[in-house]
Amino acid sequence: MAHLRRLREQSARKHQQIQDLQEEERRLNLQFEEQFLQHTQADCKQLVNMMHEKLPQELKELVYQYLYIEEAPVPIGLGHFTTYVPEALRSQHSNAPTQREPFIVVPEGANRQDHSVERDRNILYPDSWLLDPTYLGHTIAQDASKFYYKSNTFSICTLENALSDFLFRDPIHNFIRPQQGAETNRPVGLLPIDYIRNLQIRIKYEHYWTYLTFYDTLHDGEKNLLLGIFGTLRQFTNSVDPAIASQLQLEFCIMTAYTVAEFDSLRTSITHINLLEAIRVPVYTLKHDFDANITVTHYDENISPFPKNVTGIFQLSKEQWLQEKEAHQDAAREYSPLHFRINWSGRREEGFGSFEYGRLIQGRWGFASALDVSCTKPIEEGEYWPLGETRPMEGAIFGRARSSPTSP
Repeated sequence: MAHLRRLREQSARKHQQIQDLQEEERRLNLQFEEQFLQHTQADCKQLVNMMHEKLPQELKELVYQYLYIEEAPVPIGLGHFTTYVPEALRSQHSNAPTQREPFIVVPEGANRQDHSVERDRNILYPDSWLLDPTYLGHTIAQDASKFYYKSNTFSICTLENALSDFLFRDPIHNFIRPQQGAETNRPVGLLPIDYIRNLQIRIKYEHYWTYLTFYDTLHDGEKNLLLGIFGTLRQFTNSVDPAIASQLQLEFCIMTAYTVAEFDSLRTSITHINLLEAIRVPVYTLKHDFDANITVTHYDENISPFPKNVTGIFQLSKEQWLQEKEAHQDAAREYSPLHFRINWSGRREEGFGSFEYGRLIQGRWGFASALDVSCTKPIEEGEYWPLGETRPMEGAIFGRARSSPTSP
C-alpha cells in the first residue's frame, strides 16, 4: 500500500510539472506573439510611411487600386453566409430543425447568393490589417479607408443591428485592443456611410420559412419579424444624410426560402406581400425623398439560382408618394406595416383579412400576384390607397425629423 501511495504521489507531481510546463509554454507563446506583432507593426508602419512620402499621388492611387478594390460585394455582418438561425434555436438544448439544402444545381454563370458557410479569405474585409491604423499609421489608414469604402460594394443583412453598426460607427471598432493605449484606439475619423457609394441591403426572411413551425408556435412571430425589418430600415433612413443618400446606388435584395410546392399558394403570396409592405416606406423614402438610385431584387434559391429584378413593383410616382404621405399626416395617423398586413383572422383591427388579398394587391400595389416582377394596373385612390384602414400607433414615420447618426 505504501508503495502504491508513493506512486500516486509521484504521478501527481509529474502531472503538476506537466501543467506548469504547459502554462509556461502558453505564456512564452503569448509573449512571443506580442513582441512579434509589435515589431511587425513597427516595420510595416515604417515602410508604409516611406512609400507615402516618396510616391507621387498617381502611383499611390495605383497601389490603392491593387490593394483595396474587390470585384465582388464585400459581405458584412452576422448571418450573411447562411440561413439565419433564430436566437431561441441556437442553444444546444433546443431541437432546432436542420437547414434545408438547396436542391438546384447552380449553372455556370450563376452566383450562390447566400449559402457559403465560411468567410472568403480572398476578400478584403473592414477588419483587415491593411486598414488597421496600428500597421499603417493614422493618416494613411484614414486615407486608405476612404478609398476602400468609396471603391467597393458592401452587402449587409438586416440582422442584429449590422446595418447601423457598420455604416454609422467609426471603423476603429474593428481594431479595438483594450490592452493597448489610447493612441492605438484613436478613431480613424470617418463614418463608412459618408464614403460608400454602392450598397446592397439583404432583407433576410428565408429563416422565417425555414423555421416556419417554430415561428408559427410563437405569439405574433410574423409580426415581430416584419416590425424588425421595418425598424432596421427606418433607422437607416432616419440616420442617413439626404445628400449622402442621393449619391447611393442601393439594392434591396429580398431573401426568401419558399418551397416549390407552395410557391403559388395563397399562403406564400400573403407572406410575401406582407414582407413587401415592411420595406415599402423605406424604399419610397430613399427613392423619392432622397433621390437615391434604387434597385429591388428577389432571390430564392429554392425557386431559381438567379435573382429576379422586381424594382418595377414600386411604381408610385413622386407625386403619388407625396399624396400617400400627406394622407397619413392629414389623418393624424402613424404608418406601420402592420396596418396593411393580411391576416387569416379576417379582423380589420389586425390589418386586412385574407379574403381581401386580391383587391388589396391591385388597389395598393397594382399587380395581380405578390410574386409578380412588375405592375399591370395603375394605382388609384380608393379603399386601399393612399390611406387604407390604418389606426393610431406609436412612432411617427411620415413628417418625422431625422435623428443624427450614432457615434462609435
